Amino acid sequence: MKKIRIVIAIFIIFIAGWFILKTIYSPENTVRTVIDNIANGAQNHVQMEQDQIELIRSHFEFAAKNNLKSPEISIRQVEGTGDHIQLIAAFQMIDYDENNRIRKVYAGNLLFTLQKSSFYKWDVINVEEKMKLSL
Repeated sequence: MKKIRIVIAIFIIFIAGWFILKTIYSPENTVRTVIDNIANGAQNHVQMEQDQIELIRSHFEFAAKNNLKSPEISIRQVEGTGDHIQLIAAFQMIDYDENNRIRKVYAGNLLFTLQKSSFYKWDVINVEEKMKLSL
């Protein structure tokens, strides 16, 4: 009876560990981490080409230059086949007037292409602008 409890406990720990790794290293979290690192000026932790880093940074610079709050970002998977996956990161900024009414909404989209680099880890291999922010 004691062996069965030990086996069940090990099985539960294994499943919980797998779920935690799968969640932490999900493609969505990978993209979120890249965006957060660039937004916080920690691009040294990002293994991407400089022009792609600048493309992501430009969305935060747009907000700063136009006196807008930092963009709200939503990330969703749009395509995926095994070792490659694509996600859209939608950036949205809202400009309010003095009466706290919406004056204008700014939005832009970046398409992230990721490649699986290990059993649970994803690497960003490309970033493209699909909808450009503009005034």
